[in-house]
Amino acid sequence: MRVFDESGDALRALTEAITRLHVRAGCPAPATVAEFIGVGGYDHVISADTVHRILNGKPARWGSVRVLALTLAQLTLPTGEIPDEVVRIRALWDTADRAARSARGYSDPALLREAKLGLSGRGDPVSLFQRALAYVPVSADRSFLISPTARAGVWMCAFTTQAGVREHRPRAVPAWDGAHLKMRGDELIRRVCALPISVGLLVDPDEAAREAMPLPHHVIVALNAGRDTRSPA
Repeated sequence: MRVFDESGDALRALTEAITRLHVRAGCPAPATVAEFIGVGGYDHVISADTVHRILNGKPARWGSVRVLALTLAQLTLPTGEIPDEVVRIRALWDTADRAARSARGYSDPALLREAKLGLSGRGDPVSLFQRALAYVPVSADRSFLISPTARAGVWMCAFTTQAGVREHRPRAVPAWDGAHLKMRGDELIRRVCALPISVGLLVDPDEAAREAMPLPHHVIVALNAGRDTRSPA
């Protein structure tokens, strides 16, 4: 998350959700929370200053917000409720992050990616993805892992390298054991279209999903039907 959105509503909702957990935990000092995180065995640690900033409504990356939310949830909630709470906070963070980027007029990541690939002579990234081998996270029963958001619909991730899918494992919410399927991008698009709900694809997301190539469901439908989704020159 980079800046406040104009009204502050999205960031305020995220801050209120984390603050409620903090209050339920007895309002431990930021230094105490940072110590809990440091000994918690997490893949990401944050300082007392970062804890203080997040609790005071300052923008932060998802990795920092996630580890704080997990720690506070573990101090206050039954074990079975923790994954759902983290998913809810992730949806709030996503909304705040989109609002922040929109307020600053950041370009669409897919367009940036397409421009970079085009300048380097590699062609249209969507067409490349259709021909590439995709690594797709799945559950124990081999079904796709999908993530609903508060306002942007339902999405799932796909990666074009094994390294990408490995790096995604520790930051997945809920926890994921690393199981994945391999298939061509066009086969994945066909299977996503066959799902009973509308699902979009995020291709190669980083930790904050800022560099992902988003393929909304309507684009996937068009690709499956063989229609060209690129904007006219």
